[in-house]
Amino acid sequence: MVQPNIQADGVRIEPGSGQTLTITRDAATGSLKFTDAPNPAGLMLSQLANTSTVQGTLLVGSSGAGAQYTSIQDAINAVPASASLTNPYVIIVSAGVYTECLTITKPGITIVGVGRVVILPDSVNPCITVQDDVATFPTSLTLSNLVVTQPNNGLACVRLNGGAGSTVGADGIQLQECALLPTGVGGFTVFADTVNTVSLRNCQTIGVPASASLRLMQCAGLTVVGGSLPAVQADYNSVGVLPSVIGSSYSLSGCSTVGNVLSTLTGGGSLTIQSCSTVGTVTLNGDRTLTVKGSAIGNLTLNGTTAATLLDSSRGTAAGAGTLAESLVSGSTTFVVSALEPVLFSVARPNANYTVVLDTGIVATAYVTLRTPTGFSITFVGPVSTAVYWTVLA
Repeated sequence: MVQPNIQADGVRIEPGSGQTLTITRDAATGSLKFTDAPNPAGLMLSQLANTSTVQGTLLVGSSGAGAQYTSIQDAINAVPASASLTNPYVIIVSAGVYTECLTITKPGITIVGVGRVVILPDSVNPCITVQDDVATFPTSLTLSNLVVTQPNNGLACVRLNGGAGSTVGADGIQLQECALLPTGVGGFTVFADTVNTVSLRNCQTIGVPASASLRLMQCAGLTVVGGSLPAVQADYNSVGVLPSVIGSSYSLSGCSTVGNVLSTLTGGGSLTIQSCSTVGTVTLNGDRTLTVKGSAIGNLTLNGTTAATLLDSSRGTAAGAGTLAESLVSGSTTFVVSALEPVLFSVARPNANYTVVLDTGIVATAYVTLRTPTGFSITFVGPVSTAVYWTVLA
C-alpha cells in the first residue's frame, strides 16, 4: 500500500556519532544540501550531480569540493592528444587562487573560470604558455573569465610561442572576459610571437603600470573588442619569418582606454582603431595603412610611406613623412598687411582633391590658390590685416 510522504525540515544521520551529518534545504538557493565533517559548508545536489560525468568536461577545484582535479595543469595534462576544434574539451575551474604556471600544447581546449579564478605563477615564467609539443599543436584555445596576474618584471600573463609555418592559433586563440594584470615592470598582458589569429574580448587591464604592453610580432591577426588595453606594439614584415597563415590585420574596436600604440608594418598588414574612447599616441612605421574611425587618439606620427585615414575622429598633433586623409581639419592664418599667405599641412594629404572653406572676418573676398597635397595658399585681391579661419573637407 502507498505510504504518505515523510515531511521534515531536515534530517540528521547518526546523531549519536557526534558528527554533523545532515540533509537540509539551502536557504539561499532552495537546493537540497548535504553537510558532513569534510564539507562543513555543505554541498548542493546540483554540485553532486555535476558535469564531471559529461564527456569532454573536466572539473578543477579545491580539495574535497567534488572536483576531479585540484590543479589546472593536471586537468590540461588529462586532455587527450586527440582533442581538436571538432572534438573539444572544456576545463571548468571553480573559484580560488591557483599558484601554478600553465603550459598548453593541445588544441580544442576551453578553460572557463566560475567565480573569481586567479592564476599566479609559481616560478619566474609566463603564467600561461601556449606552444607546440612534439606531436600536438594548439591550433585553437579559449580562455574565459580568468584573472591572470604576473608579478615578475618583463614577463607575460599569456605567452604565445610560434615560429616559421607555425599553426599555433590557426583556428583562433581567444581570451574572453579575462583580467590580464602584469604588475611587474615591463610586463606583458599577451606576448605573441609568429602565431596566427589572436582575439581579446572585453578583457581588462585596470591598474597595470604604464610600462605594461600588449606585444605582437609577425602574427596573422589581432582582434580586440571592448575592454581596456595598456600600450600596444604590433609589428609585421611580409618577408620575415611567418606563421602558417600569410597576411596580417590588426584591429582595436570599442575599447574604453588604450595606451600608446606603436606599429611597424612592412609589405603587409593593416591597423584599424574604431570606436575607442581614449587612445594614447599612435605611431605607424613602414609602408602600410592606418584607419581610425569614431575614436579619440593622441598625437599621431606617420613615418616612412605610411598612409592614414581619420573618419569622424579627433587627434592631437600630426607629424611624419606619411600621408593623412581626414574628413575634417581646421585652423587659422594671420594676415598682416599681406595679400597671400601659405598654409602647410603638418602631414601631407594623399592628393589635392579636397575642399577649403574660408571665414575671413572682413568684407574682402578671399580665395584658395596653389592647392597641393602639402598645403594651399589663401589669397586676397590686395593687402589686408585679418585672421582667416579655414576648414579642409575631404
